[in-house]
Amino acid sequence: IFQDLTEIVALEREVRLKERMAALGEMAAGMAHELRNPLASIVGSVQVLGGDVRLPGEHEDLMEIILRESQRLDQAIRDFLVFARPGPFSAERTDLVRLINDSVRILRNSREFRPGHQLVTRFSAPEVHCEIDVNRAKQVFWNLATNALKAMPGGGTLTIRVEPSGQGQVLIVFADEGIGMNEQQLDRYFQPFQGGFNDGTGLGAAIVYRIVQEHKGRVHVRSAEGHGTEVSVTLPVVVGSAAPAGSPSRQTRAENRPLQTARS
Repeated sequence: IFQDLTEIVALEREVRLKERMAALGEMAAGMAHELRNPLASIVGSVQVLGGDVRLPGEHEDLMEIILRESQRLDQAIRDFLVFARPGPFSAERTDLVRLINDSVRILRNSREFRPGHQLVTRFSAPEVHCEIDVNRAKQVFWNLATNALKAMPGGGTLTIRVEPSGQGQVLIVFADEGIGMNEQQLDRYFQPFQGGFNDGTGLGAAIVYRIVQEHKGRVHVRSAEGHGTEVSVTLPVVVGSAAPAGSPSRQTRAENRPLQTARS
């Protein structure tokens, strides 16, 4: 009985979250369209002025600040649109192991990957195939990985695992050693505009949630203050596509070595 009640409460919470995200998504889309046109005019005008007029040093610095902040605002608007109106869904058979390895290479050369960060990958099979929208899957991996790195400002290890989950599913886990979250933060983790970092829009986890739902998957987060965060994504696999569990491929073993690089 208690198990049934727990499942009912979880389902009710999920329904409320979906309804809230749908309403906020429509609002975000409307705001984004209203803001984007005047912002494009501002950016274009600043670029023309910067190219045609020679300004004193201090004024030139101010012009660069205007352009940089305008571009940051444009990226925020893009995030709103991705969240609110993600566009057509286009799934294709894709090897998750290869896709994650590609994302890891990009990540370790990004500005988010700082001295003191380490990245470890663990794959239960050399290949795991899913029917996924590749670009959206990359967005999920990027959002989860960069959130994990931001949660470790003083350094730490991000571990990415891919392993079978039973019943024709695969489990993808992003586990960090960061600052973690309290119960209140954990309860709001997937809600829009609830990001815990100052340099984001607060939509990263909400976008992850929406994309995973589109793939008929599930996403779950566990965390405790001072003890890191673990985000698990479960996706259906193509039957018979995963190689038998055992020794990882040569490429996987290379990725399993801790990776460390200077900030770009």
